[in-house]
Parts: sequence; structure tokens; C-alpha cells
Amino acid sequence: MYLAQNLKFLRERNGEMQKDIAELLSVSKQTASVYEKGEIEPDIEKLIKLADHYETTIDDLLRKDLRPPKPMCARNLKHLREKNGFKQKEIGDLIKTKYSVVSKYESGQVEIPLTKIMQLADFFGISLDQFVKQDLSEAEHEQKNM
Repeated sequence: MYLAQNLKFLRERNGEMQKDIAELLSVSKQTASVYEKGEIEPDIEKLIKLADHYETTIDDLLRKDLRPPKPMCARNLKHLREKNGFKQKEIGDLIKTKYSVVSKYESGQVEIPLTKIMQLADFFGISLDQFVKQDLSEAEHEQKNM
């Protein structure tokens, strides 16, 4: 089930605070927080309010990951870093950014700036097209199976 992560994603995408959702559902801020953590689930009436508020279905709220897919360059950064045995700190040092930002790049939370993409592609010896368009982990998997 995707309810907890969807609630947090939709709330943040709409620029809302947990207190806003708490007011919408007539619950405490702490209750709204535990919904997002997945510790408890709202009852059906609250699910209906949430689905209506976010203009989605209860089905999608519960069963579908509503977050946008992680960009290919984010997936490739993580794959290349791990494949080559680098730590996030080492990549951060290379592109002159904090390792915590590298973590956000890899998770797709923060878009990788073009200048950093160029540095990384050069460092790993791949083209920009490969870095941003091609799933490098799949390409390697396919090569191994040939």
C-alpha cells in the first residue's frame, strides 16, 4: 500500500502543512503525522475527504505510487556510484557539493544541475545522452545475458 507516502507527497506538492490536513480531517496534527508515517490509517470517511481534496480516487490513494518517477540521471548516478565503489561523500567532493545533496540527487528529491551532470558524465566516461536517457543498469544487465 502507498497511502502514507502518497499523503506526504500530495500534501507537500500542494504546499500544505500537516496542520492544514489535520483541520480538513478534524484530527490533531499528531494524527495527521502518524497517517503520513503509516503508523495508523484514516477511516473510510477521512479517506473519502482526502481523495476528494487531492482530486484522486481512493483506489489510487491506496494502491498507486502517485509520486513522479525518479529521473533517469538520478538512477544512473546511484548505479554508477555503487558499481564503481564510491561513497556519496566522494561524489560530493568531486562535484563540490555536500554528500547529503548527492543523496537527494540519487533519490530524485533534487534535480541535478546540468553543470553537475556534465562533470559526472565526464568522470564516469559516458555521454550526456547515456547519463540522462539510458538506463545504464539495464544496459549492463542485457550485455551480461548475451
